Amino acid sequence: MSIIISCSSSHEGSNIMDPFSVTMYWQETTLVVDARVNGYNNQEVKVQFRDSRILIIIGESPTCGRFMKIIQLPKNVNVGQIMTEFDEGMLKITMPKVNKPKKKNTTITVKVSGCRGRFFY
Repeated sequence: MSIIISCSSSHEGSNIMDPFSVTMYWQETTLVVDARVNGYNNQEVKVQFRDSRILIIIGESPTCGRFMKIIQLPKNVNVGQIMTEFDEGMLKITMPKVNKPKKKNTTITVKVSGCRGRFFY
């Protein structure tokens, strides 16, 4: 489960809904985070990580104000291979899913000595 926390200071005192929506979804073996950041350019938006599972998106613009999104990521993503794209007010962040190693069954041969065919459980 993921938690998204949002705060914005661009429209202080108004009842306007937060225009900075975030959508997170799986696309095959990749986690995708789409963040709508209309009014901001790519130099006004920053992406940070904390504690390897907290994604923070921060925007600051003289005309649009400030916003911050805090997103808790699932444990099974590789944040070391993060990729970002910014296009026309949409920030796309992708991270591959960590593949759990497959459990491998191993057969162990037991050498019995001195029992003469008797096994004890």
